[in-house]
Amino acid sequence: MRSAVQRLDLRCDDNAGCDDDVQHAIGKAAEFGAKDGYMFECTTGLSRRLLSSPTCPVLDALGKKISFEIAVGLNGRVWVNATSPQTIIIVANVIMNSETLSDAQQRIMVEKLLKRIQ
Repeated sequence: MRSAVQRLDLRCDDNAGCDDDVQHAIGKAAEFGAKDGYMFECTTGLSRRLLSSPTCPVLDALGKKISFEIAVGLNGRVWVNATSPQTIIIVANVIMNSETLSDAQQRIMVEKLLKRIQ
């Protein structure tokens, strides 16, 4: 879904239009390097935690062992890409499951998961 202001004039009513053109959305995403991968939604609290400094423990622990790309928006949308679908699924699931865990619990979860898959 995309929207655009079609006319903006102080003397006239504004006119906004929406369009559900999937191909347009894919094309726009590709311009920013997001043509592959997986996008999911999380709470805005989790997205802020993923963007926080110092680095979020779950991303730090995953990044030391797995190669992946991530883009996080303050609106709760997270995009993940990696060389294999298995890695994308692992990263997305770990992030989604980390929300209610403490920093220490996040590190432990990642360590246990990585031992099982390697």
